[in-house]
Amino acid sequence: MAASNDPNAPLIFISAAEASSDAIAALVVRAWLSVNPDLKFCGVGGPELRKIPAFHCWQRAEEMRVMGFSELIGSFFRLRRIFDDLTSRLKSVRPQMGIVFDYPDFHLRLLKSVAEIQECTWIDAIPPKMWIWRERRAAKLHALVHGVVSLFEFEAAWLSRLGFNVISEGHPLRDRPAFIKSVEQVRRELNLETTMQLGPCIELAAFPGSRPSEIKLHAKLFSDAAELLAQESKKRVILSVPVPEIESLDQVKTLFRAGKNVEFRWFIGRSDEVLRAHRLGWIKSGTSTLEAVWAGCFPIIIYAVSKTTQWIFTHLIRYRGPVGLPNILLGIQLRTDSIFPELLGPEANAQNLVKTTLRQIQDRDGGVMAVQSFVAPLQEETTSVRIAQKLEDWRKKRPERQIFTRHRSRFRVGLASWAWSVLNRLVRLLRGELQPLRGLKTCLVGNLQAGGSGKSPIVAALVQLAARQKIPVAVVSRGYGRKNHKDVWSGPEASPNVDDLGDELTDLKQKFPNLLTIATRSRSKVLKQLEEKGFSGWVLLDDGFQSMNIKPNLTLLAVTPRQPTEVVYRDFFSAAKNADALVWVKGRGGPLAASALAQFEMEARHHPKILGPVVALLAVGDPVSVVQSMRDSGFQVQDALFLPDHSSISPRDIKVVVERARSLGATPVCTSKDASKLQDLGELVVIEQDLTIESSFSAFVLEKLG
Repeated sequence: MAASNDPNAPLIFISAAEASSDAIAALVVRAWLSVNPDLKFCGVGGPELRKIPAFHCWQRAEEMRVMGFSELIGSFFRLRRIFDDLTSRLKSVRPQMGIVFDYPDFHLRLLKSVAEIQECTWIDAIPPKMWIWRERRAAKLHALVHGVVSLFEFEAAWLSRLGFNVISEGHPLRDRPAFIKSVEQVRRELNLETTMQLGPCIELAAFPGSRPSEIKLHAKLFSDAAELLAQESKKRVILSVPVPEIESLDQVKTLFRAGKNVEFRWFIGRSDEVLRAHRLGWIKSGTSTLEAVWAGCFPIIIYAVSKTTQWIFTHLIRYRGPVGLPNILLGIQLRTDSIFPELLGPEANAQNLVKTTLRQIQDRDGGVMAVQSFVAPLQEETTSVRIAQKLEDWRKKRPERQIFTRHRSRFRVGLASWAWSVLNRLVRLLRGELQPLRGLKTCLVGNLQAGGSGKSPIVAALVQLAARQKIPVAVVSRGYGRKNHKDVWSGPEASPNVDDLGDELTDLKQKFPNLLTIATRSRSKVLKQLEEKGFSGWVLLDDGFQSMNIKPNLTLLAVTPRQPTEVVYRDFFSAAKNADALVWVKGRGGPLAASALAQFEMEARHHPKILGPVVALLAVGDPVSVVQSMRDSGFQVQDALFLPDHSSISPRDIKVVVERARSLGATPVCTSKDASKLQDLGELVVIEQDLTIESSFSAFVLEKLG
């Protein structure tokens, strides 16, 4: 695409200092020029960006690449000179829009230094991974940018909950041509045998990284592991190594050591083709691990770091989850549960790498299945074009900053979880054994975490099951969010009042008018009253797992994969032994997954008034899961306003959501739980969520309750 000759053409600043971000930025810029060819670009770029005539390079990305804390210190003065030069240029030319890709330590400081350019719309594409260990940066970033471009759905939901304007259309690298070619075609283009060798020899893709320090660290590891693999397998080992265009092939070759039964194939660039041409690879942790699974190559994820970096990551950051993007996208909570093996720090040695490789060669079918879960259907319009179109919309009309919603620190949440759990354990010890209540058929639906576990949908599904069996039901609850703190009995056909019953019971009563609902602070007292009245149906206790002193006939525990450092827990995991069955409504994995009796899926019901995207108003325990449920059900959730669980909804809250929906050409929506608190919905459309009970679980409940 030729550069615009118009001196008044809109100027866009781009900064992409990493090899992967340079590739992504180049795809987006080319797509953007196809949307608006009159644009001009300037800034920091690597080889891919510099190939675009419309991009004027102020600074070569290669001079900014550093890895680890020790290398950063050694490059401080060089990076400072680059920083000052970029700041001066930006204040001089004052671009209409600025987009930074990745490299957070440098870019956050740059954004702060040029904040005075108020006419510029600042966007962070590939924002810092605050969802891993830098949540404290969220408020800082929110104040510096008008929006972010997120490459992953889970990250987009997380950022939306914080109050960021988010563009989330997928990952641009997914559109690369090599990923949709046949393996045989790619191997022919690389002058390889059309059939991959995992018999007489072992062929592997080997990605040591893109920075010189990364390549140096991993070259020795790959060489040692290849030689050991040849000895262990009694086969010839062939490693295909793509070398970044900005590196000297001769210099890289000197870092690797070929043995008697070890051969290296060298490629300048062509990393996509190398991944597509192999079924198995040694891949340095980063974007390449995700590209590998898109290409059909099973990655063994490796990250060798210096002892200093390893100590900081282990003792200061203390992150225990996976670092590989494929594992993160699969929702893995603990690195030990990773589907794609991760060898990090001291684990990244030749012995472990060979052992993991041989195990994966034996489990070839399992690897194929894991990789296939990432294959996405092709779309007529590429991801890059969709992102470019949204960026062009933001260039024409800057998005309004949303209210920032702060996350609680992991330490404080973990401390609160521990303290509350200890208190409940002491209560159980002092209370002693629960006494059965023989005159009623009782079922308690409780949870370990304080809200957001899907407890209320389970209660609603049980009410529906009882209705099908023509069994009378009474639901007893604290009535969270209500203003009347006395005991309130709402019988069949009685009009529900949210001030008397709270939002959950009111919502339930609106769905099942013949239901008997009771809001009380003393569940035990109400149970005895129901027994005295001779109630013959089911009594469903919504919550009370920690406070009941009467033994129900059936105790169901709603569990999720959330950890006690993410949300506040009222009990230790060991308390689950006090339940008759564990039930999952949202999420998968975690320490209790293997013990679950049933795993249900929430589905958002479609509404005839909704024909396009939506903006959601949510005052629920786990709004991110609700958004994900909507998206899984086919809704295009463009934005959301998250309020505390059970909180009241003000006219201002509704106005914010309605105006945001109008600006996006979307429909403002809310859940039925939140609608129960509103006398006038206005333009809000209510989206119902359904939970379908499996027949085996229904039989289990009927057997227990009769």
